[in-house]
Amino acid sequence: MNGEVRMDEWASINAVTTSRARTARTKLAALSLVTSEEVHTDAGYHSVVLRPAERQTTPVDFDDATRTLLLAALGACVVADAKEVRKWNDWSSLALDSLIDEGAVVFVDPAARYVVTSGLSSDP
Repeated sequence: MNGEVRMDEWASINAVTTSRARTARTKLAALSLVTSEEVHTDAGYHSVVLRPAERQTTPVDFDDATRTLLLAALGACVVADAKEVRKWNDWSSLALDSLIDEGAVVFVDPAARYVVTSGLSSDP
C-alpha cells in the first residue's frame, strides 16, 4: 500500500465523517493530485483507494509563463493602464512589451496609455 490511502480506513483512523472524507477526496481529485479506484470491502461495502497522481514535469519557459499570466490578467481587467501594468511585477514591463510587439495586447487610445487584449492567441 505504498502511497495509497483507503478512504474508509483513513476516515476511521482520523475520526472524520464519510461526508468530510468524500469532500477532501473530491477536492484532491479536482486538483489532479490523486487518482482513485473504487474497491469492495470485506464487509461488502464500497470504498475508494487514492493514489498520488503521476506528474509529468515539463520545463516551463519563464518568459512564456509570464506572458501567459500577464495576458490572462489583462483579459480579466478588460482595459488597463499600461503604466500601472508595468508596475504589477518585476517582469511585467518586459512581458507587456513582448505582448504588444506580438499584437496580443493593443493600445486603445491615442495617448498610448490604455491597453486591452486584442483577442489574438499568444500561445508560445
